[in-house]
Amino acid sequence: MQKTLILAIAALIGTVSSRYSTGQCTTPALQDAFDATKYTGAWFQVAKDRASPFENGNCEQARYSINADGTLKVFNTQFSNETQSIENATGTAWCNGPQCSVKFFWFSPSAEYRVMYPDYENIALVYACNDLFLAKADFVWILSREQNPAQEYVDKALSILAERVPEFTTDNLSWTYQGGACQYFSGPW
Repeated sequence: MQKTLILAIAALIGTVSSRYSTGQCTTPALQDAFDATKYTGAWFQVAKDRASPFENGNCEQARYSINADGTLKVFNTQFSNETQSIENATGTAWCNGPQCSVKFFWFSPSAEYRVMYPDYENIALVYACNDLFLAKADFVWILSREQNPAQEYVDKALSILAERVPEFTTDNLSWTYQGGACQYFSGPW
């Protein structure tokens, strides 16, 4: 319960700790004909925004499944270096095509989740941005079906990011460790 509360607090302060920049959020092109069913299953995090206040461990995964009401169940896990244990958070995503809103706890605000590109079998690129008066706070995630994807897939995601959100540079990314020392959640989710 304590780990869940910590993840909840981190989710609440997400926009406080994200990457700030001047200007307003852009509206990048998103995935045409997004297929939530094909998006379901396990994804390994390849990279994320460096300033992200959550997902600060290693071996991060996101798992998606379709709920009976058509929403997506979101189950995120990470291995905490500090506690040497696997932490998790379960949420719900409501999607209108590739434009989603996700919420992890009843008391937390929902956060946007824009699926910019998934090829469904190898790599996915996700972007979120919040306007904050004269500034913006944005996040990026690169996800893969494999722990360590082929560089060509990572390069494809980076190319799409550069094309659609040119002000976001790879200097803002933190590359996630996924490897032999990882411990992953293996129970039912």
